[in-house]
Amino acid sequence: MCFKLKEVTLHFENGSTSAYLVSQSDLDRFLRATLELHNDPGVNPHSHGTTAKVVKITSSTLQSKGRFWWSTPGLKENDDPRGAEIWEWSKEEIQWSKEEILWSK
Repeated sequence: MCFKLKEVTLHFENGSTSAYLVSQSDLDRFLRATLELHNDPGVNPHSHGTTAKVVKITSSTLQSKGRFWWSTPGLKENDDPRGAEIWEWSKEEIQWSKEEILWSK
């Protein structure tokens, strides 16, 4: 099974952040649950306590950059199948912000 992995970062009013790894297919569910927990109604249903407010949610996608000479034993060729595949996170995308909702409810 192949799926896209997202790093989702919650940005809180107090300046702190929390990051989670979520599959692309679960992103919408995670965003909805996060906004229920932290903003509307903003109450933990198990402890009944008020939760920290989220002001922005961003995500990045894990993507392959390929195999490079510097990740391959012998240090000679790019795209050599003996090399280690290098991965990195894409540029951050805003999924939701307090100022503007960027996805459909």
